[in-house]
Amino acid sequence: MSLHVLANQMAAKGRKGDSMLVHMTPGEVYGLQALAVKHGGTLTINPDTGLPEANFLKKLLPTLIGAGLSFIPGVGPLLAAGIVGGFETLRTGDIGKGFMAGLGAYGGAGLVAGVAGAGAASLGRDAIASTTENVARQGLEGAARDAAMQQGVASQLATQTPFDQISAGFGAVTKDASSMLDFAKK
Repeated sequence: MSLHVLANQMAAKGRKGDSMLVHMTPGEVYGLQALAVKHGGTLTINPDTGLPEANFLKKLLPTLIGAGLSFIPGVGPLLAAGIVGGFETLRTGDIGKGFMAGLGAYGGAGLVAGVAGAGAASLGRDAIASTTENVARQGLEGAARDAAMQQGVASQLATQTPFDQISAGFGAVTKDASSMLDFAKK
C-alpha cells in the first residue's frame, strides 16, 4: 500500500471535522498546544490514529479572521464582525452561530487595532525623540528648527506599515506587567 493511500485512510479517521493530516515540527505542535491551553483546552489524541488533533482551532477561527480583516484599510472591528457573522449565518443557517462568530471577529479585530494603536503611539514618540536629537545636532533654531522637526517626524511616520505598528505595539504592551495591565484596562 502506498503512503498516499495510507495517509488518506488515516485522514478519514479524523473527528469533529478534522479531515487532513499535516506534517509539522515538534515545535509547531508545542505552539498549538500552548495556544490551546491559553484558550482553556488542550490538543487531544485521536484514539484511532494516535495522532494529535487540533480541532479546537475552529473556535478561534472567527477571532483570527477578524484580526486578519483588520489589516484591510477601512475594515474596523464592527465591519469585521458583520462580515464574519454574516458569512457564518449564511454558511450554517443559524443566526446564533453567526452572532457568536461575529463577536469573535469583533474581538480579534479590536485587539489588533488596540495593539496597532499602542504601536503607532510608541513609534510616534520614537520619531519625535530621534528627530529632536538630529535637529539639536544641526543647531537649528526658531522656524528652521520647527520646520525640520515637522519634516523629520512626518518622514519617519510615513514609512511605517501596519506590521511595524503591530510589532511596536506588541513590544510596548508586553514590556512589563504594568504595561500589560494598562493595555487590558483600555
